[in-house]
This record gives sequence, structure tokens and C-alpha cells, in this order.
Amino acid sequence: MKPLYISLLVSSLASVVLGGVARFNLDLTWEIGAPDGVERWMVFVNKQFPGPTLHINQGDHVELTVYNHLPFGTTLHAHGIQ
Repeated sequence: MKPLYISLLVSSLASVVLGGVARFNLDLTWEIGAPDGVERWMVFVNKQFPGPTLHINQGDHVELTVYNHLPFGTTLHAHGIQ
């Protein structure tokens, strides 16, 4: 039991020194939307289009959990803003 406790303590200290952990759950769905006034099938992220802004600090570790409810496979692409 002690090695686990020590491991958790070291891990917690590393997060404080090196940055935190930013965790996000992304739920991808295929729904009808009309962002330009014309209805069509499109991808929503967490029931939103465009998807939510992910706030991440420099030095953070990022964990994304993606739930793909689309009728096809997909990939994610993101841009950072400084």
C-alpha cells in the first residue's frame, strides 16, 4: 500500500510543478442543424456547433475522452490561441 501512496504523492507534486491536468469529455453526435439558415446533417460536440472552447494552460497535460456517436469514424483537429 505504501508504494501506491508514494506514487500518488509524487504524481500530485509533479502536476503542481509542471502544470495541471485538463480533462474534457467530448460527446460527438450527428444531428440536424442550420448555422446558416439551411437545415442539414452536421456534427455537434456536446450538443453545440461550433464545439465548446477548451481552456488549457501552458504546461498542462490534456486528457480527452471522446464518445463517438456518429454513424462513421472520425478524427479530431484543434487550433490553439496564444
